[in-house]
Amino acid sequence: MSHEFPIDKQLRSQLNKRPPMPTPEIRKQISIFVPISDWKAIRQEAARKRIPMTELCRQWMHPSLTKLREQMQNRAA
Repeated sequence: MSHEFPIDKQLRSQLNKRPPMPTPEIRKQISIFVPISDWKAIRQEAARKRIPMTELCRQWMHPSLTKLREQMQNRAA
């Protein structure tokens, strides 16, 4: 018995015309050591913003990473 739901021909046609979804970039995890006092401050700020500590660190790193990527592109050019 098949569990597929029937899709009308017009919808199937539209789905087939969509471009393929982009493949997400492979990710790697990094780990850093910070003093407990800094870790507690980061944890408290993340809790205040109601986001995970990882997301808070990503937000903080984003401007520097953008600048670093631009510098790397300029060196390669």
